Amino acid sequence: MKRSPAPRRRTPLPRPTKPIARSAPRRSKRRAAVETVESTEYADFVRSLPCRVAVALGHHGQCQGRVHAAHVGPRGLGQKSAHDELIPLCAWCHLHDSHDHATRNGALGFIASIPKAERQDWYDDQIGQVRDLFEASRGRL
Repeated sequence: MKRSPAPRRRTPLPRPTKPIARSAPRRSKRRAAVETVESTEYADFVRSLPCRVAVALGHHGQCQGRVHAAHVGPRGLGQKSAHDELIPLCAWCHLHDSHDHATRNGALGFIASIPKAERQDWYDDQIGQVRDLFEASRGRL
């Protein structure tokens, strides 16, 4: 459908004499993530351990990829849990299994097969075991 051009105004619109004052956009003040020497030391220790899924299933040495220090503590959507709520997970378990992704054949991994209501309890148990290993390695127990 062809449209005709807009009709021209008989009198032009009045133009402001001064430019419109605009303020700079406000930026939120984000707090920087606080990483202490102890939290970095703890994360390095967690990465040195075997994958907790492999330990739970007794499949030592069958993990895929390097071990990640996975933040698995309770948190809000889009947030990372505290630096002391880490467990070691291999790359596959961390990136696929712990985030409810099914494998190519549709099977769920070990962590994803745990009901969501019980999964945080399993994570908390693993966090406690890893903390105990860390404390024992530092000679505090």
